[in-house]
Amino acid sequence: MPRSRTWVVVASLSASVGVSILIIGTAVTEGLGTGNDLAGIVAAVATLIPLAWTVISATRSGADTEDPAELLAAAVSEQWEKAARERGLVRPHPLPVWWRRSKSPVAGPVTATTETTPSGARFDPLPGLGSVHREHLEEGDAAALHTVYGGLASGRLLLLGPAGSGKSSAAILLLREALRFREHASGEHRARIPVPVMFTLHGWTPETAVTDWLTDKLVENYPMFRGRREHAAKLVVTGRVAVFLDGLDEMPEYLRSSALTALADAPFRLVVTSRIDEALTTAKTTILTGSVALEIQPVPSETAAKYLLEPLVDPPPPSWKVLVEHLTGGSDSAVGNALDNPLTLSLLRDVYGSTEPVDELLDTTRFPTSTDIDNHLLDHAIHAAYRPRPGRPPPPYTAEAAHRTLRYLASRMTAAGTRDLAWWQLPRLASENPTAATPLFPKQLRLAPSALRYGLMHGLPAGPATGLAIWLKTGPTAELVALVTALAVGLIGGGLFGLVLGLVSSAQDSKEVERGVRGPVEVWVQDRRAGLTYGITMGLAGSLSTGLLTGYTVGFAAGATVGIVVGLGLGTLTTFSGFASSSTTASFARLSIAHRTPPRMILFLEDARARNLLRTVGPLYQFRHAEIQDRLASTSTEQPAREAGAPD
Repeated sequence: MPRSRTWVVVASLSASVGVSILIIGTAVTEGLGTGNDLAGIVAAVATLIPLAWTVISATRSGADTEDPAELLAAAVSEQWEKAARERGLVRPHPLPVWWRRSKSPVAGPVTATTETTPSGARFDPLPGLGSVHREHLEEGDAAALHTVYGGLASGRLLLLGPAGSGKSSAAILLLREALRFREHASGEHRARIPVPVMFTLHGWTPETAVTDWLTDKLVENYPMFRGRREHAAKLVVTGRVAVFLDGLDEMPEYLRSSALTALADAPFRLVVTSRIDEALTTAKTTILTGSVALEIQPVPSETAAKYLLEPLVDPPPPSWKVLVEHLTGGSDSAVGNALDNPLTLSLLRDVYGSTEPVDELLDTTRFPTSTDIDNHLLDHAIHAAYRPRPGRPPPPYTAEAAHRTLRYLASRMTAAGTRDLAWWQLPRLASENPTAATPLFPKQLRLAPSALRYGLMHGLPAGPATGLAIWLKTGPTAELVALVTALAVGLIGGGLFGLVLGLVSSAQDSKEVERGVRGPVEVWVQDRRAGLTYGITMGLAGSLSTGLLTGYTVGFAAGATVGIVVGLGLGTLTTFSGFASSSTTASFARLSIAHRTPPRMILFLEDARARNLLRTVGPLYQFRHAEIQDRLASTSTEQPAREAGAPD
């Protein structure tokens, strides 16, 4: 809303509130219990309620003129550019993506994805791209993958591969390319290009319509849709978003078939990732109708060697030279089979420094299979992240403490059946029966402030007590109508106070659309500030109401004492019982005592993210590699012989 218009609304609001207070004050001064004062009070309230709707509507109107798709595109781009940097997909140069059409029985005939039906193609090619035919689906690189995504008539794409093959990375790179393609399109064409968004399938059951679930995900993930759910719903049902769903294999097996059935008729372009084994199992009963399945191919040995040597000096250290020569020698070995995927290659670079004996992996006695090499690297990833390095500050946590904490978190997340770690859900994850349901935000931050809620929480507690104090001051022998009127005056006065606060808050909240995506720390800080604000406000309301009541009836000293005690108690109770950051802080302390985890868990999680052990997706943490979570969870009931030791 323009600044001048804001000041007009604020001035009108101030005038209306002033008139209302004047009417109520006059009524109270001239005598309680008459018909005039009640009529004045009603008139005051009547002037304020319509103004509430005027303020809220006016402040929202400016934001509603912007295209929700453009706001969403900017937020998605910011979110996934950050995620790509955290995952190492930007620098160093990422491993190239190469795919082939799957020969496994996981999808229907190719003609169902490429040919136009009698009623026409379900999805026209994106502006600037041509239709995709059978010959375009045999194999290709990342650029060809975007061509398939944008030209496939069915709009249904499956990205498959074994664990660690880079399915999620390929999906993120495809999403970034789709965003760039849309950004560079002309204004007329851009409106016909959907905004790609990416979510995990965790938490969805096909009992909920996929359009409703995705609308909720947009509202929860992207603050510009707070209070504007209808905008998010319209983008979904009109196909102005393209949806990337990561991790079909993470869904319970009994839900996958019904999920694919529900997704088949979704009104938007769709990209789904899954491990190949789980896709084969699901395809025995149900396939994603109209989809083409593309398998991410192993990394060629020459490409792997170039990737490993890129951060090293030239010529490389002797141990690395021996490993690379073996890798490119063409022999079938455990090392060659292990280092054919992005996961193991990135772990190898993380675990072994340039001067360390990386050629020990060639010892077939210690590492007879590729699985042994994978487990060795997974087991030492945490130690490598917390290894002191020359020229850098010492790590704030020991490798043993980090390993113990991450192993505990991995075991609880696995027990809950989730890859997502929300800090406000840690108390529930730590319980005996953790649930898989994880709301994206603490309840307080998912609700926009409203005048009614402010009135109930802040204004009304002081109202009845103030009214009773007025009546007691006039004398307990006053007639009953005076008591009722005094209570009504106090109640309405308190309600007006809260309503004013609510209107100001609503105007401030809706003056500008939030454009960014909040990370875990931002959500933590916002929740703490909200908790302190509500606690202080409720404390003051309780202190004033009880202080006035006691002061009128007993005396000033007693009123001040009671008001301070009640205010502190009510403020503390409100802060700790109603806000996740406060209650979770207490649970961090309990976890620290019971499991020797860091008492300031948020700082630890951020440090682990900075060391590339965790990553963030909006306000949630995830292990950088799902295989690290699985490996840690599998060892949670036993103490490894070398919990966090360095490579031998």
